[in-house]
Amino acid sequence: MDKPVKTDKRTKSYVDEAFRLLQEQPGVKDVIVLNELANPIRSTLEQARAVEYCGLYEMLYQKVRYMLHQIDPEDEVLGLRVRTKSDETIVAKDGKITVMVVQNATDMNQPWIPRIEEKQL
Repeated sequence: MDKPVKTDKRTKSYVDEAFRLLQEQPGVKDVIVLNELANPIRSTLEQARAVEYCGLYEMLYQKVRYMLHQIDPEDEVLGLRVRTKSDETIVAKDGKITVMVVQNATDMNQPWIPRIEEKQL
């Protein structure tokens, strides 16, 4: 049987400070802080949208966790990073909270994935 992992309790002041610091980063569009049950406790989004994002994240997390367990049962998911042409979503766990950040997907005008010209194929 697995031993419960002891984690520090995250206080409201800790959550507020983390939220503020993330929000101040250049390119950050939205920030959501989730509790251990994946419910939003602080967000830049309206409540209904934050709840929707959290539910979608939880479904994706469970699928990634299952896939990872099939590869290596001893490993665990610490974070997720999903990038599209316009946005990047980063999700990271920190003790009893999870932080979700949506930011611009531009890296000083450099494409994230190098473009392959057809003639190179």
